[in-house]
Amino acid sequence: MKKIILIFILLSNFLWGLELTKLETNWLREHPVIRIAPDPDFPPIEWIDENGEYKGIAKDYIDIISGKLNIKFETVQCKNWEQVLKKAQNHEVDMLPAGAQTPQRAKYMNFSTPHIIFPGVFITGNEHADITSINELYGKKIVCVSGYVWQDMFNLHHPEIEIVSVPNLQTGLRKVAMGENDVLIATLPIALYYIEKEGISNLRVAGESGFFTKLSILTRKDWPLLGTIMEKAVLSIDAETKKKILNKWVKIDRPTIFVSRKFQNILIGIILLSGIIIIAIYSWNRALKKLVVKRAAEVENVMEKRLKVEQELVVAGKQWHQIIDSTEDAIWILDLDHRILQSNKAAEKLFHISHNKIINQFCYPLVHKTTEPIEDCPFLRMKKSLKKEAMEMQTDFGWHYITTDPLLDDKGRLIGAVHIVRDITERKKIEKLNKHNLEKKIIFYIASFILFAAIIVAILIIVGGEKNLISREQKQL
Repeated sequence: MKKIILIFILLSNFLWGLELTKLETNWLREHPVIRIAPDPDFPPIEWIDENGEYKGIAKDYIDIISGKLNIKFETVQCKNWEQVLKKAQNHEVDMLPAGAQTPQRAKYMNFSTPHIIFPGVFITGNEHADITSINELYGKKIVCVSGYVWQDMFNLHHPEIEIVSVPNLQTGLRKVAMGENDVLIATLPIALYYIEKEGISNLRVAGESGFFTKLSILTRKDWPLLGTIMEKAVLSIDAETKKKILNKWVKIDRPTIFVSRKFQNILIGIILLSGIIIIAIYSWNRALKKLVVKRAAEVENVMEKRLKVEQELVVAGKQWHQIIDSTEDAIWILDLDHRILQSNKAAEKLFHISHNKIINQFCYPLVHKTTEPIEDCPFLRMKKSLKKEAMEMQTDFGWHYITTDPLLDDKGRLIGAVHIVRDITERKKIEKLNKHNLEKKIIFYIASFILFAAIIVAILIIVGGEKNLISREQKQL
């Protein structure tokens, strides 16, 4: 009987494109039931409904993997996400279907390739609707769900921004809606799901955080074979199947800040000539808009390609410089004399210079092409304010957004700085194209108004002339 089961598993793996080793196949036969613990309150990714049933995007992936490997997944229900993580640490469960990769979790869990990816967004009330970037979060009251990846990401990349934890997303949404907090950091489809469910009308998606919820299958670190098996299972799921799963659960059909509004207020009743001219100018504007959308799609395509080739940000035992090497932004650690002490790989790529030639060099010859720091240098401003300083500038390599954060010792004394250079060339191109599109629309409105006014004046002149003619004829009679 055991031989028949083994043959069935091998045949199933072959048909579904899985190539398991003999060691992995034997391990599955010895572990036919795997305990999983989903997040009980994370729709539409995963949740436990009122009937105690496991549902969501991650559940569909688990069903597919179960069929591919011919194993059973036993669902262990928890009260909240913090309890899920605690059970994973204590090996009370074997696998998490959808978890983000963080340095803390890397101590007790292995990660598969991410299979669910969504952007993190800023949820605000109308009074803070102008917050569109992380730099505008300083000094604001920020909130996110306890245990979620956003807290770890901000602590790592923006430790100066204070974040308040809440037990669940509904609590965070209510706090922002009531004005107790300014901004909620959340995953896009989950935030929209609860805004609609709770019927909150004064909240909106203000902008993207620049970070992404990249969810992987997390497996026990003491079961490395389970990790390799799940990695193969995730990679065996084709793109079309992933698309069907996503479309089943995520339907974002409402206008947001990520979709430009089209002008619909077209005047009705203008005569044929003015109508033809308006249609012609409108068609011209649509062509310009399509060009903007095309450029934006190209930028989005580049970002998706970067995501696909991204390496795991965290693994046990890796040093800090290995983590910053995974970012696309150039990062330097500077001493008080502007000398570069540490540098990541993105800096080498951005400035076309090797690591050995960057270390111990001054930053301003590389960034500004000068022999001395420039007058508006964010480093000099930071040394005076002891706060984060920033600037946008155009260099030989395009447009860049430069920030400088102070490094302080345990006594609060300035000992250096973190210098970050971000490439914003594509964003500047799109802004320029949008400005050009706006100018064309203004010309359209002015031309339409002048034409319409001319037609009205002509009609008035004709009507006035006919009245004068009738008046003269009556006098002659």
